[in-house]
Amino acid sequence: MKVSIIIPVYNEFRTLPEVLERVRDAQLPPGTSRQIIVVDDGSTDGTSRLLSTYAGDSVVVHHSVLNFGKGTAIRIGLTKAVGEIILIQDGDLEYDPNDYSRLVAPILEGRADIVYGSRFRASVKGMAWKNWLANRILTLASNFLYGASITDEATAYKAFRTDVLKRVRLDCKRFEFCPEVTAKLSRLGYSIQEVPISYNPRRIVDGKKIKAKDGFQALWILLRYRVTPRRAFELAAAEATRYQPEAIQRRGSTRQPEASSSLVPVLERSRSVLATSSATISTMSEPESGQPVSAGAEASLNGGPLTTPQPGDQPAQSKKRAKLDYWIAGSIVLLVLGFAGRVGRGIFESTPKPENAQAAQKANQFINLGMTLYNAKKFPAAEALFRQATQADPNSALAYNDLGAVLNDQQRWDEAITALQKAVALNPTLDLARNNLAFSYSRRAHGGRPDDPAAAQAANQHINAGMGFYSASNFPAAEAEFRQAIQVDPTSALAYNDLGATLNNQQRWDEAITVLRKAVELNPSLDLARNNLAFSVSQKAKGGDGRK
Repeated sequence: MKVSIIIPVYNEFRTLPEVLERVRDAQLPPGTSRQIIVVDDGSTDGTSRLLSTYAGDSVVVHHSVLNFGKGTAIRIGLTKAVGEIILIQDGDLEYDPNDYSRLVAPILEGRADIVYGSRFRASVKGMAWKNWLANRILTLASNFLYGASITDEATAYKAFRTDVLKRVRLDCKRFEFCPEVTAKLSRLGYSIQEVPISYNPRRIVDGKKIKAKDGFQALWILLRYRVTPRRAFELAAAEATRYQPEAIQRRGSTRQPEASSSLVPVLERSRSVLATSSATISTMSEPESGQPVSAGAEASLNGGPLTTPQPGDQPAQSKKRAKLDYWIAGSIVLLVLGFAGRVGRGIFESTPKPENAQAAQKANQFINLGMTLYNAKKFPAAEALFRQATQADPNSALAYNDLGAVLNDQQRWDEAITALQKAVALNPTLDLARNNLAFSYSRRAHGGRPDDPAAAQAANQHINAGMGFYSASNFPAAEAEFRQAIQVDPTSALAYNDLGATLNNQQRWDEAITVLRKAVELNPSLDLARNNLAFSVSQKAKGGDGRK
């Protein structure tokens, strides 16, 4: 049995090493192994560079190009999880990994499908009164609206059976993960069990990122999913793998924009990585039936019965009436709080719209017709159909990706970048869109012209020579070689990156920042340059004063 531990991090440079050490050393029940997945959500404080030293067989590391939010980071981590149990771990020191055994034991023993680690069943000494009040309100709302009978809805320590969590289509981007997963799984008939955990609260000055508006948005999420018809959740469960790997592979096989010979190895590696990622996802994301879990459903992980409610279990009539009264009162209170706490239209705009099967079906029809025209190289007609698909379903990342690809083929780089950025924002796990976006940036940086093979080859010779000096710590000589590489090929993001790294080693932070910004501008998808830039900015902020 394997437990996949997902750790979303953003600017946790100070605490992350100790967290990873604790996670590695934490005791799990006998016969249980772990998979550690760290999703860096666009950190700018050196976290990305730090994580590069941990990447390997024992730790899976994903670097996001932008800061999408905790919810998005968890969704990305889910695509890389291979364990039968999912456990969420924050990147700070508020929660103790020594509680892992408590969290997963009920699932391993077949007594639960979902386990929350409750801070209020132990001690919350030191928690700010505002946070205490917000937690109590959210928990009360969950119990009123969903009959959850829990004491800590907003806890970061949550464990799930993987197949159960993948029954729901998650739309969260920031801190909405907790209320969304609580609401959707409760509406699908699952019960939540709690275990006490230890808690070491931290303050905003220590790096705590959740804000008051996130609390109001959580209230809105709980209320919204309470009044959403259950049929929408059953449909979402059945459509949980809407972006099928087969569809991605089909489109990946047709995405072959004309490029020079120097780009062929890069494109081939991208295709191989995409194929590997799709194969991994396809083994983990088999669609569920979407029907409510019954008493005779499949057995639990070790053969015991599931803890889902029995269809015939009905409370007494008086209890039902009392619960209805509570529900009505709680709904009114939450509705007032939700509107009072809303800042402008932020909550409604940042909350995804409910699933619309008809809109998705109509968009897919436009996409399929557009793909036929795209393969026939009728790009204007294909563009018109892809635009109709985005209008029919504004949440379709695939439609925006296909629109961006057809704009790439027409060398309309700025429009393509806008469309592909929208695709990545809607679905950051769609590698096809990320690859197309990187291609758009690269072509725009070259003025739409293909690479000059001779210039690229000459620049690579200087880069290789410079790396030899760099490895020998001969930084002045390495700097000279990298500068010659830039003169030969001014569009080489790698040359600018290597020059920036050399300047970093000489503690010339200002020069390094200028050079590395140029590298990121030339190729925003070059994570190495972004990490080096973050390191330069961090060191300068700590008081770097020029050369050694």
